[in-house]
Amino acid sequence: MRSSRHRALVPEADWFELVAALGDGPFRRLNPPPPKTPCDDIVVTFTAWADGELRLAANDIESRWRFLDRYGNNRGWLWVSLSPADAR
Repeated sequence: MRSSRHRALVPEADWFELVAALGDGPFRRLNPPPPKTPCDDIVVTFTAWADGELRLAANDIESRWRFLDRYGNNRGWLWVSLSPADAR
């Protein structure tokens, strides 16, 4: 896998780390803080850096056709809850 690192959605991120993109822009790290225990939620707070649809993915190899689900050997679930930031 080391030789494939440059083909990851975000090469500097860990494999399968949660990454995000807005619209058709590139994926970026969200840098979530580590949970206190393995059962705790991971909470990410961020401000949108562009307009567009929010896309979340596990950092994996990007296919040349830009399909995120190309590889059938990766399985798992991610539950995401989105909340708007408090108006200040």
